Amino acid sequence: GLWIGSQAGLFRRRADGTWQDVREVEGAPDALVRVVEQVENGAIWMGTKGSGLVRYRDGAFASLTSADGLSSGLVLSIYEDEARQLWVGTDGGGLCRVDRRGTQTLRDDQVHCLTEEKGLFDDVIHAILPDGHGRLWMSTNRGLFWVDRDQLVAALNGEAEAVKSHAYTEADGLRSRE
Repeated sequence: GLWIGSQAGLFRRRADGTWQDVREVEGAPDALVRVVEQVENGAIWMGTKGSGLVRYRDGAFASLTSADGLSSGLVLSIYEDEARQLWVGTDGGGLCRVDRRGTQTLRDDQVHCLTEEKGLFDDVIHAILPDGHGRLWMSTNRGLFWVDRDQLVAALNGEAEAVKSHAYTEADGLRSRE
């Protein structure tokens, strides 16, 4: 089916063409859904405005919030890499990685986050994309930047103190910061 997150709520178009207001389903996100991403195992991840991450899999919803280690409840972007790591861009909380353990409740998942304090160019991450050279590119309100994925992993695993961001702004030829 097709999933749509909007200010009016979360909706799903079923295979028969009918629409379901998903807000009425137990465990469904009660906040505005900003991003929807389907990952390799078929799970649907949703980033919300204030309620963190919500996963839909096998007919059930599960949430991952600030109480579970997410740096911000405002999720703007979601990306699953080739190693099946889930990268989460937040509004003000930087970049997080969710190490998924595959449980329905998400209680066993571990969340590790990086911010400007540890070398990110910005703590507002609107989009995350790979480039085929081992780097993750991120867009922000202040420009674009990339960080080597191995550096991100090392910092998140506690094996490095910080990462080095390579930023591009209007001074580098961007038409605007955004």
